[in-house]
Amino acid sequence: MSPKEIQLQKRRSQIDMMIARDRRREVAKAANAKNQNQEAPTKPVGEGYAPGDIDQKVGAVTPIPKKEQDAARARILAKAKAKREARMKEETEDSLRDKRQMYGGVDGNVDYRRPPKNTNTNFGKKKPSGMSALDVVKAQIRAKHGKGAIMDTKK
Repeated sequence: MSPKEIQLQKRRSQIDMMIARDRRREVAKAANAKNQNQEAPTKPVGEGYAPGDIDQKVGAVTPIPKKEQDAARARILAKAKAKREARMKEETEDSLRDKRQMYGGVDGNVDYRRPPKNTNTNFGKKKPSGMSALDVVKAQIRAKHGKGAIMDTKK
């Protein structure tokens, strides 16, 4: 639902609540007047009663049309669903964040019972050729000056 639709539903529910409050006041006044033997206030003859109004002479409630009942039910259900989804989303995010912190932050899903994956730690480096730098230099000197150019220190 868009924010405008949610705002419209809130406004409609506020208006419905105001109307219900006013109706309760009128009924309370009529009951007080009846207890004090005064004549109950009635609506003008040409106006009539709206659906759901309390007929103060008879005390009966006029039936609300099915279409209006369904529309009101749909508004209430949509409003409740929007509230529930907003609350659930925030609660879910919070609980997931808490679990992640509880299990050790970002690296919390490491299973220490398994050996680590073989990851190449020398990525971007040249592969070693097998000979050390000393061996390479010795080979170059021997190629240029002959076999006896380097003194053998092993005894």
